[in-house]
Amino acid sequence: MSKPNTKIIYGIIGRRLDHSLSPLIHNHFFAEKGISSSYGIFEFEPDDLGAGIEKLRAAGFGGANVTHPYKQSVIPCLDDLEKDAARVGAVNTIKNDAGKLVGYNTDLAGIRASISNYLQLDLRDAEVVLLGAGGAARACLSELCRMQTRRVRVFNRTKETAEKIVANLPEQARRIEVTAHRLSDFQTQIGNHIPHLIINATSSTPAELTAIIRPPARQGVLAASIVWDLNYGRRALSSWSLSGSVRYYDGLYLLAAQAAESFRIWTGQQLEHGIVYRYLKAESTGDTSCCAS
Repeated sequence: MSKPNTKIIYGIIGRRLDHSLSPLIHNHFFAEKGISSSYGIFEFEPDDLGAGIEKLRAAGFGGANVTHPYKQSVIPCLDDLEKDAARVGAVNTIKNDAGKLVGYNTDLAGIRASISNYLQLDLRDAEVVLLGAGGAARACLSELCRMQTRRVRVFNRTKETAEKIVANLPEQARRIEVTAHRLSDFQTQIGNHIPHLIINATSSTPAELTAIIRPPARQGVLAASIVWDLNYGRRALSSWSLSGSVRYYDGLYLLAAQAAESFRIWTGQQLEHGIVYRYLKAESTGDTSCCAS
């Protein structure tokens, strides 16, 4: 436990995090709220993840965000999971509760807020395409099912991985039509059911994703679709690289909403999503981080 008046340390756990915006967000709002805490970067190689988290525990850290590629592999390092994290099978926020490490998933709240407040979509009975099958994709799929989306097609480099997240859906989600496909089949499959929304939850580079999405976009197949990229900054797609007719949104609002939820879990204080988002828009540049934490 930290001594009285000692600054509590928080941070983000992942790899190659030099461009993360999370320290910018949390250090700003810790200072604004008069909270004696600081936020840094905790980079670990996969083999060092468990030992690294134990060192943080021993040092009395307050908690951390977790980003790719550790949202699932971090789970065995924790003592308990909050119900949403357990349901999704992925963790992106850790709270140190008197030495007990509890895993949370703020992706769910961030996705919910982004779809309703940022994209301003009602996805009941909608057609959605989900690219990716990792921790963020799991959270997206869970929320899409909760929103009673009509059909979700999951495209992933490895079809077997996409099939696994479909198979792990809870029983109450079975009324939604969810199918698994190879990412390489996107161009041939996309015209079967024109999606209202395409969500990029992959770790593919912008060039790789552009090569997949641009052909049907340039052909007008996606003229009525929205592309929502969970990445932001230098890892996000460029709207001009697709087609002028495609409505494109990046993941900066998602990052803001996730950060606000993590801040609440750690401090008990609420941050309004829009305030965090406007701060990020004002402070960030085009050469910033890869993906929402």
